[in-house]
Amino acid sequence: MFRFPILSRVSEIALPRRSGVAVPTIESAAPRTNGAAPTIEPGAPRANGVATALPAVPIAPSVALETRSREPAALPQTGWQRTFSSLRHRDFALMTASALPHMLSIQMGMIASGYLAYQLTNSATTLGLMGLAWGVPMLTLSLVGGVVADRVPRRTILIVTQSAIGLAALTNAVLVLSGQIQIWHLFITALVQGTAFSFNMPARQAMVADVVGREDLANALALTNANMNMTRVLGPAVAGFLIAMPSIGIGGIYLLMAGLYVIVVATMFQIQGGRTRASVGGGSPLEKLLEGIRYIAGNPSLVRLLLVGMIPMLLGMHYQTLMPVFAIGILGSGAEGLGLLNMAVGIGALIGSMALAANSGGRNRERVQMFLGIGFGLSLLLFGIGNSFAVALIALPLVGATSAAYQSLNNTLIMQHTPREFYGRVMSVYMMGMAMMPLASAPAARLADEIGARPTVAASGALIAYVIAIIAFGSGLKMPRFSWGR
Repeated sequence: MFRFPILSRVSEIALPRRSGVAVPTIESAAPRTNGAAPTIEPGAPRANGVATALPAVPIAPSVALETRSREPAALPQTGWQRTFSSLRHRDFALMTASALPHMLSIQMGMIASGYLAYQLTNSATTLGLMGLAWGVPMLTLSLVGGVVADRVPRRTILIVTQSAIGLAALTNAVLVLSGQIQIWHLFITALVQGTAFSFNMPARQAMVADVVGREDLANALALTNANMNMTRVLGPAVAGFLIAMPSIGIGGIYLLMAGLYVIVVATMFQIQGGRTRASVGGGSPLEKLLEGIRYIAGNPSLVRLLLVGMIPMLLGMHYQTLMPVFAIGILGSGAEGLGLLNMAVGIGALIGSMALAANSGGRNRERVQMFLGIGFGLSLLLFGIGNSFAVALIALPLVGATSAAYQSLNNTLIMQHTPREFYGRVMSVYMMGMAMMPLASAPAARLADEIGARPTVAASGALIAYVIAIIAFGSGLKMPRFSWGR
């Protein structure tokens, strides 16, 4: 059962002793650990001279900039309560609510833009170049975005960047509905959206950690991925259905996206956190950038996690770019089939993300991540060698589940190896890895034009499974026992 933050705060007030006489106290609703009540930390916030009981969780000193004292204390949780435990934080619940229309718009836009670009040119190479228009800003500006995320209030960054994405969607809507749309218009809007994402994603990921703390970080990131993957189920299906309706079509989809971003920005204004800077030290932006790079370079575990996270982005995620080729050119299923194929990926990804959210306290995470990566490669191989729509609908949920769980675990491990003041800069390097996906799409699409999309995707899947298996077994990792309970 979810708890109301205001009532929880009342229950967390502890009255002081006076003249050696114990005054009755209102005990915190937080669970006792080994019989011990929550402690009053030195320097804890006070209201009218009354100390506030806070859980004794070690945190970095800089977290004082963004106190979460208004959030309710954790309760013993099992089953579905544990699955959604991080939603007890009000700001994270609002972020999750705003992320739903945000990611739904992105998913619908990917389908609409890919379908429109393929209709205009009938070329897989064009789809790869569209991905390149997204990827170049993400690769070149992500480090800058990370520095900005550590120096500028993160909520402000999210509001500005999401407004820019909404305006780009509105521009596309006007161009399509007026009959003026050309392929170069799609490239320009892709550049704008890729630039916005370069600043949005480091700030968003860092702000999630800000508002939930380390205790609920794994669950919050898993739910964030589940939220995104739910839109991967809804977005393609809705987009495919709307494209097939002559009264709405692609122009109507872009117009709907612009309207959804009004909701996104309005919800972000309700968030209380993210209004202060995470990094308080002096120094120029360049010095802060170099400081972040030195921190990463001096942390071998973090370097390993970042490199491992790039493998699927570089070698396999371009299958999403080639999906219109499969739907229209190979399987002959049209817009409806394109929506169903992407929905199948989203269903699998949602299942994988929810499984991680329910087991966010599990052990052997890095080992499990490696085997999920191998599973991703093998399921992608199955999709590539399949020769029917039915086989694709069997393989793609496996592709979605394994890739989503792999990325979510990798993201969690990276954040848990990073102090708060470096969140933005570390996540900007992670974003550079994500930029490998659209950058790799251009040569993959060109290869698909030369040898076909099916052998291109099948070879990519086999290569991913091989590379990750070499890393896993070459580093002495053993088969995980899957002991995921708390």
